[in-house]
Amino acid sequence: MIEQAIRVRFEPPEGVTVDARLEVRLDGRALYVGRFLSGFDAHSSVAPGEHVLTTAIHVGALTRARRYAFSAGGGALRDAATRSRSRSATAAWGNFSRGLSLRAL
Repeated sequence: MIEQAIRVRFEPPEGVTVDARLEVRLDGRALYVGRFLSGFDAHSSVAPGEHVLTTAIHVGALTRARRYAFSAGGGALRDAATRSRSRSATAAWGNFSRGLSLRAL
């Protein structure tokens, strides 16, 4: 089985005032756990088939979570999942957009 490289990237947000704890998981495995305001650039490998990327932003007892399902093909194709902050999100501590952007590298 040929695995694909995947890159999940999130640029440090502007206009967010609270630095929340951020968790990003790929198929249940932690891909990034850290600070929301830091942004991240994480790499992993995935087998061909269906996968799930989840994000969770934690501030105290509150959590904002998103779930993104995507499919990876076989061969040498490498996909990049680039996350962006939702422009309609609360400016205080942000959120991720509802869609997932995949593109070949």
